[in-house]
Amino acid sequence: FPVTILNKRLCFELTENSYINNKWIKDGCLRYLKTLGVEFALDDFGKNMLSLHHLELIRPTYVKIDGSFVLDALTSSFSRTAIKCIVELSKEIGAKTIGEMVEDRDTSLLLYDLGVDYQQGWYSGGLESLPYLQKLTQREIWGKL
Repeated sequence: FPVTILNKRLCFELTENSYINNKWIKDGCLRYLKTLGVEFALDDFGKNMLSLHHLELIRPTYVKIDGSFVLDALTSSFSRTAIKCIVELSKEIGAKTIGEMVEDRDTSLLLYDLGVDYQQGWYSGGLESLPYLQKLTQREIWGKL
């Protein structure tokens, strides 16, 4: 396929387990597809935490923060700290972050405050850009979108 056809139009979600257990992916397929402009989202990151080294090896376009951290973020300081760490590690490799399973306004606001780039879940109705929406409104009414 010519690069112009695939460039930024195709994004595969890849779990950490699929990367570890699939020789075809590890043996250069991922690198080749990236040269064609295919993007990758590392799904459910933090769920298994097998190795932070995989994050550096895969270098995804997006890191999807596992919903278990997001669901507990309002009540668990550990989950909030994990989200902050994932955001910082993602920035280090040039990846954007997506918080999965955002179910309410308070969680949406918290993810914004923690530096998460996008949210996904029932609250937003899909994948939404936190910075883009923030520019449209004041933080106080952010959760009413």
